[in-house]
Amino acid sequence: MPSGEHWHQALLEQMANEVPGVRPAVIGGEAQTALNELRRFRHVVRNAYTYDFDLVKLETIINILPIAEAHVNKELSAFADFLEAIAQD
Repeated sequence: MPSGEHWHQALLEQMANEVPGVRPAVIGGEAQTALNELRRFRHVVRNAYTYDFDLVKLETIINILPIAEAHVNKELSAFADFLEAIAQD
């Protein structure tokens, strides 16, 4: 498990990388990109109390949510299938 100031970003990177001979990537590039965009937005909101929201950027984030959800659900389901296959061996 990553630690430090950028652990969220490091975790996404780890999840998007295959570990040869151990496991496939947990999430793919599209999910990683969408989740990273949401992570960056969350960071701005949490750390800038006086931040003036760019409505175009906010609309982009809102549009990313269902895309991210679809990719993450599909990819986590595929990873769960991988784990089930290992458990049956």
